[in-house]
Amino acid sequence: MGADTFFVRVKGKTARDAFREAVEDARHWSGHGGYTGTIAEKSDYVMITPNTARLQEHFKAELRVERQRLRELRKSTHIHNQWNIELCEKRIKDLAPKARRKRHTPDEVANALIDMDDRRICDKWGPAGCIDLTPKLTGKRKPKKFLFFGWASS
Repeated sequence: MGADTFFVRVKGKTARDAFREAVEDARHWSGHGGYTGTIAEKSDYVMITPNTARLQEHFKAELRVERQRLRELRKSTHIHNQWNIELCEKRIKDLAPKARRKRHTPDEVANALIDMDDRRICDKWGPAGCIDLTPKLTGKRKPKKFLFFGWASS
């Protein structure tokens, strides 16, 4: 049995309402048999507040690894390395701004937590992660929007 990652954006009055709706919708589209690799496998969620310093350190570490990989690829004489070098250069170009920034998008946060194997969301049988996407300074009583993400059994 394996696991897949999932990312779901849902509106709701509360995170609990949005979570229930996301699970019901996933069960409707993916079935009730289990092992769907979707949020349908989750029974709970945990609210995530991004830790900027930890995210920056994660992106800086990834950047160091990619730069080291690029140095090693350039030393090698393997015929297929040009493609790998281009891929590595693109990854460095994408990571460099993330390592410098103080703020990250919710999608970057979710992907980084999955990459870091964050203990709160790393278990395919455990809770999903939840990030509140609604700006805090809205005076209106609109439905909030949430991003649920994590690993699910497949």
